[in-house]
Amino acid sequence: MVNLGQHNCRPHKQCKDEHIDIPVERLFIHTELKSEGPMPQNNIEHIKPICLPKVDEEVAADDWVTETGWDIYKNKKLKVDLPVISNKECSKLYSNSRIPIYNNQLCAGGETDDSCVAISGGSLMSKRKDVPNQWYLEGIVSAGPRQCAVGGLPNVYTKVQPYLDWIQEYIDK
Repeated sequence: MVNLGQHNCRPHKQCKDEHIDIPVERLFIHTELKSEGPMPQNNIEHIKPICLPKVDEEVAADDWVTETGWDIYKNKKLKVDLPVISNKECSKLYSNSRIPIYNNQLCAGGETDDSCVAISGGSLMSKRKDVPNQWYLEGIVSAGPRQCAVGGLPNVYTKVQPYLDWIQEYIDK
């Protein structure tokens, strides 16, 4: 099941519960995914689609992006706006850790606001100037500091763009 419109996993009894559950029609798992446990249930913040990025459009350093996802400690939806950090700068910031930064990743945040690893798997989205009311999926939260905004470390995201061919292959099926 995909739960649409949910904003709190543990809602108060007096709160209006305005969400819908839709059965999953098909599920495709990337052949190179190395999962160490059951697949987490995905939840979508708003009941509307998100666009995939175009092959020739990529967010750049100093662009602003928005991260959303579930805080696993508070069971609530989180949203934070973050600046994109260049991979070169991100690699420098993570040079003393065991987190390498690859070309299929991007970094954002790190100053005062970030989501920490509490919402790993959350979405990193952007808006385009030419279509201001449409969100584009840029990345998926994959790594970051264990504590929020510590030591200026940004979060690390898996870019969606390198996987567009794989995604399109399964959309076409």
